Parts: sequence; structure tokens; C-alpha cells
Amino acid sequence: MLENFRRRFGRPRLATEDMWVKVATTYRPDEAEVWQVTLQAEQIQPSIREVPRQPGPTPPACWEVWVRVSDEPHARLILGFSGHSVIHLPRRKVRQRRR
Repeated sequence: MLENFRRRFGRPRLATEDMWVKVATTYRPDEAEVWQVTLQAEQIQPSIREVPRQPGPTPPACWEVWVRVSDEPHARLILGFSGHSVIHLPRRKVRQRRR
């Protein structure tokens, strides 16, 4: 009976507001700190996580920036990882005068 109920209604899922997504990774701790301050200035609460080192020849430490799913597009835009390097604004075309 329980399996029939699960098939019909599906398994319970987490609310998307509770989920976190990674928006950036860096090897420089000062860059991660700057990103954290920038996102906090925009009212986004990031989570900076240090990635554990892998066994083998000493790889450098790595930091990841995580934000809530609802803040992801805005956070990527602020950090410059939205797929667009800049925000393009429409501009008037200047006509050259011929003399």
C-alpha cells in the first residue's frame, strides 16, 4: 500500500528555498572573502566552504561560494558568472557629421 501511495504522489521533496547551489570556486582566499562581502552588501547570505584536500601531491586549498537557489541568478550576475561579462544597456547611436 505504501508503494502505491509513493507511486501516485511521489516522494516528499525538499523546498527549493532550503537548497544551496555553488556559484563560484577559487584558489585564492582573499578573492573568496571579497565575494562574500560583495554578496552580503546585496542582501545575499553566502556560505564559503573550504574544499578538503585530496590525497596525492599537495594540491592548493580551494574555496567554494554557495547561495540559496532563489538568490542564484542575482549572485551570478553580481559576481560576473552569469554568462554575460557585463550588463548591456541600450545606447543611442551617435551620428557623425560630415563637413
